[in-house]
Amino acid sequence: MGHKLTKAQLKRELLKCGRDPVYFINNYVKVAHPMKGLIPFNLYPFQEKCVEDFNDHRFNIILKARQLGLSTTSAAYITWLILFHRNKNVVVMATKLATASNLVKKVKLAMKSLPEWMMISKITIDNRN
Repeated sequence: MGHKLTKAQLKRELLKCGRDPVYFINNYVKVAHPMKGLIPFNLYPFQEKCVEDFNDHRFNIILKARQLGLSTTSAAYITWLILFHRNKNVVVMATKLATASNLVKKVKLAMKSLPEWMMISKITIDNRN
């Protein structure tokens, strides 16, 4: 969305993003790439399925390997959840503080890189251990 949007277009875009976390992530979430810097996060099909499952089911158990991008996918979904669902609390728990802190950092980066017009609610991130 490089061009200037009208108010009606912004409203439609916000509604579309609010209804579809996969659309929101693929079009607005940016992630840190070790070589390229800040880049758009384009979900792979298995990551899209995870996002759909997160949205459709309250509890999800994922047997995963390293380097699948599921922590980043989770952070992107959390960004969508807290942006488009008022009064939601998200708690990140992990076996190590650094693991949980890394996920929170990814959410903060995603939030910071969103267009200003998308910041429709005030979000508080509390980094208590």
